[in-house]
Amino acid sequence: MKTLDSRDNLLSKIDTFLSTSNPKKLKELEEEVLHDGKITVGDFYRMLSGRYDMNEISNAELYWLTLAISRISKKVGKPEDWFEDAEIGNYKYYDPYEENDQYKNGIVFTNVVKLAENQYMFPLSVGEIKALKNANKLQVVPELQRNYKKDKYGELKTKVNKKTAQEISQLINDGAFFFNGIRFNLMDDGEADPPIFDEDSATLTVRNGTIIVPDGNHRTIGCELSTKNQNDRFGVFFTFLTATQTRRVLNQEWTTVPIPRKHKEAMKTTPSNLIVDAIMRSPDADPIYVNGIVKDGSELRNRNGYILYTELSTAIADYYDANQLKLKADQDELRDWLITYMNYLSKLMYDDFSNYKALKRKKWSVHYFAWRFYIMVSRQIRGLLEWRDILAQIIENTDFEDEEIRSYCSTGNRRKFNDYCNEREVEICTMLK
Repeated sequence: MKTLDSRDNLLSKIDTFLSTSNPKKLKELEEEVLHDGKITVGDFYRMLSGRYDMNEISNAELYWLTLAISRISKKVGKPEDWFEDAEIGNYKYYDPYEENDQYKNGIVFTNVVKLAENQYMFPLSVGEIKALKNANKLQVVPELQRNYKKDKYGELKTKVNKKTAQEISQLINDGAFFFNGIRFNLMDDGEADPPIFDEDSATLTVRNGTIIVPDGNHRTIGCELSTKNQNDRFGVFFTFLTATQTRRVLNQEWTTVPIPRKHKEAMKTTPSNLIVDAIMRSPDADPIYVNGIVKDGSELRNRNGYILYTELSTAIADYYDANQLKLKADQDELRDWLITYMNYLSKLMYDDFSNYKALKRKKWSVHYFAWRFYIMVSRQIRGLLEWRDILAQIIENTDFEDEEIRSYCSTGNRRKFNDYCNEREVEICTMLK
């Protein structure tokens, strides 16, 4: 570092920042730290709760923590104020997991019982779960979680309730936690080898691939935060399933667990949902609308997007009779058309879509109801040679500031808005004759 006392002075400033910042500012810091991925969730939460010995933090982690704080506050300064250029050059490529080779030959679970094909069960201690978390061997896929949100970078992030995770950790430390089942899934994504089950030794070996935690994320973080009773054990239900199959498992379990209705609808494996999922994953789809798709009303209210997943899916199902498209080839064909259409629509509507937060109360073009209108239009012009010119004309002739239509959106009057879409559909059909 730049001077002999730079580290101590920086640690002092960070300690003051963490202890005096309000919850909103700490939430901003959490978003930055989790986005960078250079400090484990458990270590970061221990820092916030004062249970982490900051003297043990490495200079590389200190650099990344300083960088994260500098993005949201000027109180600590920038990394350049504390670190030499050569250090910064090295720390930019820091990988907190590269030195952990505990699992370089694979992960072996013991005392395993095979329940059915690709379904297993075994006990796993708090300490073993903690070790897997610290080695970054347990991943979370936001789309396969009960709740997720988008951060300011437009990336999907699982919602983590720190209080819940810390309460679980405390219960484990106090020996008062009633242990239950956690679900792990090795993603059958074409990259992972199937897990190897040995009935004689009752072991399950995972050679490679990504193990996700579809159910039990807070409990695994609780294990990561815990310090006592490390031999107490959870029951783990382990599967080797595709993303779609994992959705089915969660949908089965969520029938008994209260979750947001819209989010649950979005998890169903209907053809229209699968088409929306494929659009969201496609590298050809423009981020201007992909990053605007959210799965529940709270995300809309927080202005994390402007397209409600279920609204888009329902419109596709209604106008294209998409839920009758059982063949993947037909679904893929519709997906490709919708991506092409929405990319061009986004070009025409760039000023609105890129500024949706400011225009939300001024124009219905960025209300989630609008996507029923957009999909209706796409259905009418599909297959036409001059569809781009026709779309441009339709958009030009649509008054997105119309007070009456805006009132339908703001009051949630879906029936009236649907009537408007029906009227415009007739108008467009007449124009195309």
